[in-house]
Amino acid sequence: MLRPGTLAERAGLGLESWWKRRVEEDIREALMPTGLMPGAHDDLDAAMRFGTHTFIPAAMQSEATVSPAVAGAAMQDGYSGVAIIAPFGCLPGRVIEGVYTPWARARGYPVLALENDGQPYPPNVISRLEVFAQNVERYERAKPAESSSAGEPS
Repeated sequence: MLRPGTLAERAGLGLESWWKRRVEEDIREALMPTGLMPGAHDDLDAAMRFGTHTFIPAAMQSEATVSPAVAGAAMQDGYSGVAIIAPFGCLPGRVIEGVYTPWARARGYPVLALENDGQPYPPNVISRLEVFAQNVERYERAKPAESSSAGEPS
């Protein structure tokens, strides 16, 4: 048995990291045929470079930096919308919404921000979810037209 300390902690973290990657690969493999798993790269370094340039400086180093960065990079990688779901009254969730939402709306990207207190959503929130789903569908339908007309001379 390993004694507590740096080596034991490293071994434990390495084992945990290996296990999480294995589980994630199994989930991806199971979901890939359903179309529920979008094909996107997992380049967090590139997303952070984009996010710290676009949203919040790296010196802030919080989830308020990571989440908008990953959301923005995902939209640029072909995703069709971002839902920001945070615990009720969560300050970082509100910061993420305040930073990402104006940027996304200025580009016509579908975005929805919700707070969750663990209770079922009331009808007005369900309506917002439905509108978001319609906006995502509309955005997705418009994507091929944008890309096919982008290369044509005006």
